Amino acid sequence: MQRTYTAKDRKFQLEELVLALESFISFLIEYENIEAPRSSYQSCLLETKKMLGGNFTQEQLSMLSRSVPATFWLHKEWMPKLTLNHAGKYVEPEWFSEADKLHSKLMESAGILRIMGTY
Repeated sequence: MQRTYTAKDRKFQLEELVLALESFISFLIEYENIEAPRSSYQSCLLETKKMLGGNFTQEQLSMLSRSVPATFWLHKEWMPKLTLNHAGKYVEPEWFSEADKLHSKLMESAGILRIMGTY
C-alpha cells in the first residue's frame, strides 16, 4: 500500500526528527564517554532545520534520512559492558537503556522520510 504524504505531513515529520536529534544530542553531551559521531548528528540537525524553513524534494528527504548515523546495534553480537545491579545480577548499564530508546526514536524519525509519498 502506498502512503501519501502532504507537504504538511513531511514538515511534521521533519519537526519530529528535530526533536529526536535534539534529545539524542543532549544525551550524548551528558554522557561524554559514549563514542558517537556527535558532530554528524549536529550537522543533521542543522540540515533538518534548514529544510523546515523552505521547500524540499523527496530526494533531499531521503538523503537526509540516510545521513543520520546509526550508533547502536551495528553488529548483532555487540552490547555494552554489563554492570552489577543491587540484586547482584549483571544487567545493561542504565545509560544504555536510555540511549537505546532515544536512538530508536531517532532512527524511526529519520527512516520515515525515506518512504515515498505524493506531495
